[in-house]
Amino acid sequence: MNQGEQQNEKKVTIGSEDVTTIRNFFKHFKLTLTKELDAALTNFEKDKTFENQEKVCKALAEACVKDTSGLFKDKMFLPLSDESKKVAFYDQFDKDMNDILKDDKS
Repeated sequence: MNQGEQQNEKKVTIGSEDVTTIRNFFKHFKLTLTKELDAALTNFEKDKTFENQEKVCKALAEACVKDTSGLFKDKMFLPLSDESKKVAFYDQFDKDMNDILKDDKS
């Protein structure tokens, strides 16, 4: 396997302890766990696949971006906030491009 193939390898890199940490983080800071994030975490706990891991990452990023508590504006959380914005942006970009491509095929 060459270096390019290694970089594209789809591995599950999170586990049950990470799911627990996310849930505890939201509880500790009194943040609302979104329905999407809760569902993604639950699905990942049941079936630890790369696809479910991606759904957790996207739902977590979206929850951070849409949070209105102000927590993610704190300096301590700015790196997380910035990365979450990037993930949410690229996820929305992918959805928009897929919609455009579907419309072109019609």
